[in-house]
Amino acid sequence: MYNTVAQIKLMSGGMSYAIQLSDGKFILVDGGTSFDMDGARLYKYLSDRSGGEKPIIAAWLFTHGHIDHIALASKFMTEYKDCIRIERILYNIPTGEDFNGYDAGSDDGIYENEWFEAVKLYPDAFVHEVHTGEVYNISGATVDVVTSAFDRYPDPPTNRNDTSAVYKITFENGVSFMLLGDAFGDRLSRLIDESSPIYRTEEQLKSDIMQVAHHGLAVVSSESQYEAVYELYRRIAPSVCFWPTFATRFYNDTWCQSEKYIYNRFLLDSVKERNFHSSQTVEINTDDMTVSLVEL
Repeated sequence: MYNTVAQIKLMSGGMSYAIQLSDGKFILVDGGTSFDMDGARLYKYLSDRSGGEKPIIAAWLFTHGHIDHIALASKFMTEYKDCIRIERILYNIPTGEDFNGYDAGSDDGIYENEWFEAVKLYPDAFVHEVHTGEVYNISGATVDVVTSAFDRYPDPPTNRNDTSAVYKITFENGVSFMLLGDAFGDRLSRLIDESSPIYRTEEQLKSDIMQVAHHGLAVVSSESQYEAVYELYRRIAPSVCFWPTFATRFYNDTWCQSEKYIYNRFLLDSVKERNFHSSQTVEINTDDMTVSLVEL
């Protein structure tokens, strides 16, 4: 059985990816904002590909704790507790004032608390807060934690998006998927800075599939970062891009389309017809890199 990588259609914003491994198990990444709008679609995708058996989630990865990345997952884990099996939960949701933590009573704090409560429903799962440099072999696929919230040199993250983890998943055949989450230029630029502890070589960054950072919206916090993010994307050099943003925003938002955001223009121009927004479910066969649209 070959590996597939799917971007799951969302009606409510966020990002949701389902990767089926060669043994039939899945790696999931994040989830959208609303379970009520999108939870059934995710379950249908998993169920349809599980041969009548209970879907097994070998690992559910989380990039950070914003509502559009964890809210659907929290309710999904609760509502489908008896219908799925989760073996690992790997997360990057820092808490406390040291990480610009939210007040527990704030909207974001409430969603994070709900997520931690949902995870408790899976006492047999391996639950772990990821750190940079960790590598997991999951059913033949390698999950590399490229960066996480604990990378604090030379300065700690300044906002919740910039705590976002970056993961790289590599399959047995060498095809790879780079997941940038909502990481900002402060973090992304360090991946190509040879003086940085999280520096990665061009060979280490190269990936066949890439999730565009921060939904294709603003990534940089300073003028100097435009070229750095562009250079990072150039080194990743994907042949397929997933844009976790709605079709209307993908085609019309100036952050996606403006020449000012040269890193986005690079992807739109170089990857051409293989840029996919999250208003559609798209599945990639990693054996031959063919792309299919899936109706759910």
